[in-house]
Amino acid sequence: MAALLKILIIVLLIWQGFKLFMRFVMPFAMRKLAERLIKRAQNQAGSPFAGQARNASDYTTQQEKRSYRSSSRKEGSVQVDFVPPKKDKFTGKGSSSAGEFVEFEEIK
Repeated sequence: MAALLKILIIVLLIWQGFKLFMRFVMPFAMRKLAERLIKRAQNQAGSPFAGQARNASDYTTQQEKRSYRSSSRKEGSVQVDFVPPKKDKFTGKGSSSAGEFVEFEEIK
């Protein structure tokens, strides 16, 4: 009977330890994992955030550049840095590239 009681107490202590671990340590570990994944995604080639604001001084210099740009323009003006070339919808192949059209009748 004493051995069964010992086993039961050990199992309960292990269970309580596991619950405390999951409650306090796992959120920290998951936060660190998420931060590492975000950094890896930002450092990939072609990422719009690659190389931007790696430390506080970089962030302040970028903020200063933005404020300088905005202060040199009149209020309400808009500056467009890039305009993609227009492609006319109706030039080129036309309806031949639009797919196959099938006529149908509605049956009631």
